[in-house]
Amino acid sequence: TEQKASGIICVNRSELVVMSCEIKGIKTHPSYGIIIRESVLMMKDSKVLHHLLGGLIMRIHEPNDSIVGLYDSVKISGCKFGGNKFYGMLIDGRGSRPVIEDNKVFGTHGMGIRLGIATRARIRGNEIRDNQKGVEVESAGPFVFMNRIHRNLFSGIHFFTYKHILCNGVVKANEIFENGQHGVYVEGNTQLRIEDNSEVRNNRQCGIKVGQGSRVICLRNNIYDNLKQGILLVETASGHIQSNRIDGNIKANIAFGGKSSEDTAIIGNEIFKSRCEGIFMIEANRAWVLRNEIHGNNDGLVLVGSIPHVKQNQIFQNERVGILLCATDQLKRRSNALIEENEVTGNGVVGIMIKNGGKPKIFNNTIVENPVNLAMDRMNRNIQYLEKKNIIQGEIQVTSNRCTIL
Repeated sequence: TEQKASGIICVNRSELVVMSCEIKGIKTHPSYGIIIRESVLMMKDSKVLHHLLGGLIMRIHEPNDSIVGLYDSVKISGCKFGGNKFYGMLIDGRGSRPVIEDNKVFGTHGMGIRLGIATRARIRGNEIRDNQKGVEVESAGPFVFMNRIHRNLFSGIHFFTYKHILCNGVVKANEIFENGQHGVYVEGNTQLRIEDNSEVRNNRQCGIKVGQGSRVICLRNNIYDNLKQGILLVETASGHIQSNRIDGNIKANIAFGGKSSEDTAIIGNEIFKSRCEGIFMIEANRAWVLRNEIHGNNDGLVLVGSIPHVKQNQIFQNERVGILLCATDQLKRRSNALIEENEVTGNGVVGIMIKNGGKPKIFNNTIVENPVNLAMDRMNRNIQYLEKKNIIQGEIQVTSNRCTIL
């Protein structure tokens, strides 16, 4: 078999300092840049380039408190990891807190940075670009802060779990853009906080995708111009989505539904200019949609077989419908949503539309200045009751069959 070379190997409780070095591989011979095993690394202003087996491979598995304590002092700063295969950096240190800051990780034919189980790395101020994956986190708990993560072939950041071991962490104040799949992709038994990211944009799929069984808290992010949804919560996923600015995504700005959707709250966001829906729910349970501004979308709020509590929102100037409620006959589920204290004004066609026999509770809303303020395709409710319980100024349309206004 072909021998595998390494630029530097450090093992057996040693300490390694690498400063202003260039460790370069060659394309004709497989090699590792640096291998660290049960040891400590301080690395600064160095380059690790073109290694066919990985740039930096760092592992600690020995359950020894003294080694773990030393391992907390690992720091990699101001370095370049470029053109490596499989990994720019692979760090697997259980319970350790290495610092990875101000580096450039680029051109990796694999993962730019990969964190193994229980690693609590601080990834700060790096540029991570043009890799197959930007950052991959397996059942770890990193703090990912002030990085530029862009132009990676797949997702910018990917969190997932190993055998249901909890994966958590914080993604804060980053710029995540122009990745080939999702900006942030979360799946498995993962609980993640995503906050204050100035840009989650122009990713070729979702800005943030939350897979089965995961939960996210999204606060004060700018999520825009992604080619699918801004935020997508698949069935059994849930999230707390508050104070974000979500706009210009090609599909729904926010989409969710199914099991665990009752654990989702959408509060105080500005949701606008989607080419499809501002918020899209399908088979969603009693989720909260509270105090949002929903405007300039094709449709403002679309509820398909869903029963959320929609309260105190401003829903205005959407191109077609402010709120569309549609029952799902195939599953014999009515759209029995609770719609109260909302302002539904100035939408292009209809303020509130009820289709396929939905029976929502609608009261204390202001529904004005829409061409048709209220439209129903079946005579399923007392019109005088609706007019008494809401402020409705203008046309109400009711048909005995199906509404064809849209």
